[in-house]
Amino acid sequence: MPRLESSRARWRVTALSHLVNDLHAQFVQVFTPLLAARLGLSLGQAGALTSLGGVMHMVVQPVAGYLSDRSGNNHLIVGGMLAAGFFSFLIPLASNFATALAFVFLWGLGTACFHPQAQGAASYSARPEELSRSISLFSFGGMLGSSLSPLYGVFMYQTFSPAILPLAGLAIPLLAAAAVVRVVPQVKDPASEPSGLRRLPSKLANMFGRIWPVWCVTFLRDTTCKALSFLLPLLVALRGGDLTQVGTVLFFLTFFSALAPLALVRLWPSARASRLLLFTLPIAAALLFVSRWLPLWTAVGAMSAASLFLTCSTPLVEVIAQSMAPNDRSTSSSLTMGLSFGAAGVMMTPLGFLAGRIGIEHALSLTALLPIAALGVVTFIWPRRIPGAALGK
Repeated sequence: MPRLESSRARWRVTALSHLVNDLHAQFVQVFTPLLAARLGLSLGQAGALTSLGGVMHMVVQPVAGYLSDRSGNNHLIVGGMLAAGFFSFLIPLASNFATALAFVFLWGLGTACFHPQAQGAASYSARPEELSRSISLFSFGGMLGSSLSPLYGVFMYQTFSPAILPLAGLAIPLLAAAAVVRVVPQVKDPASEPSGLRRLPSKLANMFGRIWPVWCVTFLRDTTCKALSFLLPLLVALRGGDLTQVGTVLFFLTFFSALAPLALVRLWPSARASRLLLFTLPIAAALLFVSRWLPLWTAVGAMSAASLFLTCSTPLVEVIAQSMAPNDRSTSSSLTMGLSFGAAGVMMTPLGFLAGRIGIEHALSLTALLPIAALGVVTFIWPRRIPGAALGK
């Protein structure tokens, strides 16, 4: 594979591209209260908007990951990032529910194509001893972008007129795309096996059969975080909060979670994910449970802390999955991050209908059950189904 830059420069630029792509990650959550008020959407329809993005991740990422592992080029990183940057700014301009669905579909297609190839590029570029640091920096880039996304989206929406908003939104993605083309012209050497889709079902089934215990934990984690980012802004808006307050809530919900994985890998590089999860999952569940009885802004702080404890182990968990599929890292990532994230998004439609029946506060309190379920998987299934070497034993 051509080596135009050092390996560290390659995975740093990949992390930067993740930051830029995920600057648009929270736009659906940020602008859903706005669309709900302007278009008269129900909680179920609001949940459907969030779920559609999840469906795109769930369907597109495994295909994109499989093709990425066999092509070696950077086309999905560049094209996906540009599509996400353009179509995300059309979402708040939607004139009806169908148009909003179309814009979310196109944004979701772009970001779903981006993620597996970018994650694979970060992994393939790193030496074995740098893998956890590379993945943590890549995760940090995405989570920092997600945390800035609400503030960035609100700023752009309030600054530019609807006529030029989508074009203005392309400026930063174009700069990042140029950096990727220059520094990461090729993700990996193309695979010798055919890149057609005929072998895709068996390949994914074989991969999932190996990593499903890891996937269960990432799915439960992602569903909890997705529920918080979906319901909490609606609760703030219901209590009289404006668009700026909604964006601020989402910022605090994700900002410290972005810092936690990077700090963890630097301070405890040899930490074992299984031991860490036995500590962090019960704390997250407790914080989510007690937040039901706290004042609004205190509850926001408690839920932000819960999100931090849920996400701090993300790179360590991902390293486990990567070590179980060293030659198919984009495909592995598409399952543990893409399929997991997408399936979590799909769960927001029934959660939206449930919140409409029992109330947003009660629906939020039920999320405390999900980290407990993940704790059960780590305690009883991981020791029996995951190789000791992958767990760091």
